[in-house]
Amino acid sequence: MNVFFLGAVAGLVMGLTGAGGGVLAVPLLVFGLGLGVAQAAPIGLVGIATATGVGTVLGLRAGTVRWRAALLIGVVGVAVSPLGAIAAHALPDAPLTLLFAAVLALSSSRTLYGALRPSTIVARDEDLIPCLLNPASGRLRWTRRCAVFMAAVGGVSGWMSGMFGVGGGFVIVPSLKRYSDVSPREVLSTSLAVIFIVSGSGAALALAHGRAAPAIAVPFSAGCLAMLLVGSAVAGRVNQRWTTIAFAAVGFLVAGMLVLKVVGGLVV
Repeated sequence: MNVFFLGAVAGLVMGLTGAGGGVLAVPLLVFGLGLGVAQAAPIGLVGIATATGVGTVLGLRAGTVRWRAALLIGVVGVAVSPLGAIAAHALPDAPLTLLFAAVLALSSSRTLYGALRPSTIVARDEDLIPCLLNPASGRLRWTRRCAVFMAAVGGVSGWMSGMFGVGGGFVIVPSLKRYSDVSPREVLSTSLAVIFIVSGSGAALALAHGRAAPAIAVPFSAGCLAMLLVGSAVAGRVNQRWTTIAFAAVGFLVAGMLVLKVVGGLVV
C-alpha cells in the first residue's frame, strides 16, 4: 500500500482532532505494510514528530499554544518515554500487539463517551477542575494540584509514546478538556505541541539507532505533514462531535483487527 497515503490518513486525523492520528499511525503501518508493532512504532514516531512540529509552529504563531503547560507535560513525557521503550523491547510482538489493541479500545471508549454524553457546564471549582484560567489575565493558575495533574498527563503520554510509538494525544486532549477550562482550540494546539516534544525525542533516538527505515519514514512523514495542514485548516468548519464519533468507531475496528491478527492470523 502507498506509504504516503498511510501517513496522510494519520495526519488528517491529527489535524482535525489534535489526537488520534498518532494512535492510528502504528496500526496503519502494521496492516498497510505488514510490519510488526515494534518495527512500526519508530516510523510512526518520525511521521508524527514531523507533522506536529509544523503544527506547533503554526499554533505558536496564532497564540493558541499554552506553552507552559505544553513544556511541563512534554518534559515529563520525554523523561518517561525511554521506560516505555524498554518495556516494549522486553515484550514479544504478539502480547505487545494485544496490549496496544486494549489501549486503543479503551481510548476509543473514552472518546465515544465524551462525544455522546450530554454537554453540561461545569462550575469553576478547583475541587472538580484542577487547572483553571485566571479571568483577569487569561492565564492558567498554576496551583500545586494543577502542576501535579499536568505532570501525570505527561507521564502517561510519555509511557505510551515509548511503548507503542504513539504521540499521546488521545490521553492529552480528553484530559485537558475535562480537567481544565482551556478553550477547545487551545487544547488542540497545546496537544500538538506536547506530541511534538514527546514524539520528537523518541524519533531522534529511533533515527540515531537506525530503527526507522528512511525508505518508509520519509514518505510516511510527508503524508502526515501534508494532511495535518489540511485537517488543521478545516477543523473549525466540521462538526467536531461527528468527527470524534467517527474516530472512535475506527479505533474500535482497528483494535478488533489487531486482536484477530494475533489470534486468528488475520492478513490484510
